[in-house]
Order: sequence, then structure tokens, then C-alpha cells
Amino acid sequence: MAMHIILGILKCLGILLLIILLLLLLVISIVLFVPIRYEAGASKNGSFEAKAKVTWMWRVFYLEFAFRNKKPSLIVKLLWKTLKEVKPDEGAVPSSPGSGQEDTSSSETEQEEISLPEPENEDQSLPGSENVDLSAPESEEVSAPEKPVTTTSARKRRNTKIKAGFKKAKKTKANKHAGKPEKKPIFADIPEKVCEVVTKAYDAADSADEFLYELCKKMDSIASRIGLFTDQRSMAFYRMLLNRFGRMLRHFRVRRIEGQVRAGTGIADLTGWLLGIVYCMLPVSAGNDRLVIEPDFYEAVFEGQFEAKGHIRLCHAAAVAVMVLVNREFYRLLKKFKKVRRGE
Repeated sequence: MAMHIILGILKCLGILLLIILLLLLLVISIVLFVPIRYEAGASKNGSFEAKAKVTWMWRVFYLEFAFRNKKPSLIVKLLWKTLKEVKPDEGAVPSSPGSGQEDTSSSETEQEEISLPEPENEDQSLPGSENVDLSAPESEEVSAPEKPVTTTSARKRRNTKIKAGFKKAKKTKANKHAGKPEKKPIFADIPEKVCEVVTKAYDAADSADEFLYELCKKMDSIASRIGLFTDQRSMAFYRMLLNRFGRMLRHFRVRRIEGQVRAGTGIADLTGWLLGIVYCMLPVSAGNDRLVIEPDFYEAVFEGQFEAKGHIRLCHAAAVAVMVLVNREFYRLLKKFKKVRRGE
């Protein structure tokens, strides 16, 4: 009886674990195989507008970015919940009707001009002005005072002042000449200058030699480290990885492009060259009417609208990741990278 109870419990646990495992596999398969769809578009007819949209699994995840009227907006949703929303700034609040008005009565009273009465006759003077008699005689010139006669004592004082001035001038001249060094001949400093130039040249040559030596050492160390990752096995791994990565990008490419664009650079040769590059990169659009590019060989212009759509499946990226993790060369390169990082 006890054995039957234990077996029943184990059976229930096994069924529960199996259900959990199936649910986990279902979630993993949904994440890997349900595509992530993206759309992008732009238009320029006077004003530039752009939009981008990313959805996953019937809008379980939704992201939209738009740029209109030079203002960006963003919406991010998960299920029914808005994770982030950025709305464009609204216009300025209009001012109140009475804020910009002025009192007309007060302005009229402030702008009134006060008229002054003009005199009737030219000879009439304004009140408060003083009458000036122009016929009055000019003021008499002041006679200069006569020079006093010099005496013998005044002459002595003048002579002593002159002598003191001469002595002071001699002292200042002597002090000026005392601070100045003696002048050397013109060619006396040439040997010293030549020696200084030679020593500086030797120092510059030594520093350049040391710099080149250090640079060569660094280049040798870098070349030896790069050589660890450029052997034959590593190069084969790199080629295989680039091949897989190119296939993954081919699955991620844009599937559909629609629109009508009129473009030109103002130079006929350059416009034709760029148009050929565009059609080489988008060969699907060259054979149908979904994307129409109208070249303008005479004017520099870009206007019109276009829209691009595509999808991404994570299973392709997962396949590349599994291929890298299974390969032994990846772990060998990882060990080399760790050794180089440690400085061994």
C-alpha cells in the first residue's frame, strides 16, 4: 500500500516536471522563432519627419519613435502596460487678453506736449533773464608789476643753487654708469653659444634614441602578441565565423522598401555614381515599382518619402552562438587572451 502511494507521488512529480519542461521549451521556441518586426520611414516635403517602430508577438512588446515638427516622441509598451512615454513639448501657453494691453487714457496724458508761449518780438527777453549791456567798455588791462632790482645777496643764492644742481647731475650720472656692466666685444660670446647648441643637440639625439628604442620594444611586444592570434588554425576559425555572420546578416536584411524619392547632388557625374551604388545595394528594388528614385542631375535636392520593413529571428543568432561555443578553437583563443592579459 505504501509502495503504491510513493509511486503515485512520483508519477505526479514526473508529470509536473514534464509540464514545466514543455512550457520552458515553448517559451524558448517562441523567443527564438517568433520574428521581431521593424519598420522605418521618413519623408521630406518642406519639413522633415521620421518614424521607427518595433513590435514582437502581436504587439506584446511595442516600441515607437517619431520625430515630427522638430520634436521627438517615444512610446514603449509591454502587454497593456506603458513602460515609458515621452511626448513632444506643447506650445507656449497663450498670454491673457488683458496682460498686453495698456491704458490708453494714461498713455495719451503722458504723451501730451506742453507748448511754451513764443515771444512776440525778437527784442523781448524771457522772464528771469538778465539784461546785459553790450555797449559797456571792456575791462582795463592789469599792469604788470615792475621787476625788483637784484642785489648781491640774491646773486650769491642763485650761484649756490646752480652749483648744487651741477653736483646732483654728476652724482646721478655716476650712479647710472656704476650699475651697468662693462661692454664686452661682439665676438666674445660666440664660443659659449656654440657649446650650448652642441650640448643641446647631443641631448636631443640621446632622447630621440631612447624614444626609438622604447618604441621598438613596444612594437616587438605587440607583434609577438598579435602573432599568437594569427596562426593557421585561428585564421580558419575567423573565416568560418565571418561566413556565419554574413549569413545571419542576410536573414536580417530589409525585406520590403516602398516610396518615391527625388534626389540630386548638383553634379551630374556624382549623382549617377551614387544612384548606381544604391541600385547595386538594393537589387530587389531595381526590378519593380515599389521604390522609385528620380535623379535630378542639375539641382542639389532631396525630397520625397520612403518606408522600409523587415524582421529578425533570434534563432539565426542563436545558431551562430552555439557554433562558436562548440568549437574548440574558441576556447584555445580565450586561453591565449587570458595569458596576454596577465602579461605572461
